[in-house]
Amino acid sequence: MAPTHVLLSEVEGDTWRRRIVSGAALGEVERWLADVEARPRLPGPVSGKPLAWLDFTVEAQPGHMQTVRSVGLLTDVGRVLDRAVSAQDLEHLTAIFDRRGQPYTGTIER
Repeated sequence: MAPTHVLLSEVEGDTWRRRIVSGAALGEVERWLADVEARPRLPGPVSGKPLAWLDFTVEAQPGHMQTVRSVGLLTDVGRVLDRAVSAQDLEHLTAIFDRRGQPYTGTIER
């Protein structure tokens, strides 16, 4: 099932801030992630708790997204999955959501 939306969920204090994009912005996020996945894997085990998530989703019903693929972003150590990312990479990703995203307050089924 192909995703129709992507949610960026970021830890903000004690809560999660969620923003959603679709259409051309979804394609921008997919290209961003493809670029990251094309990089060499980091050696050794990958551990840590994601401080942000990218959820590629479909709308199961209004206000309820079902995740097709979920990717953890370890923003504190500069990793996505088991690949390195820079602060500039993360800024590029968040800029997509800043420009085109809308707040999302519905539910997400992972």
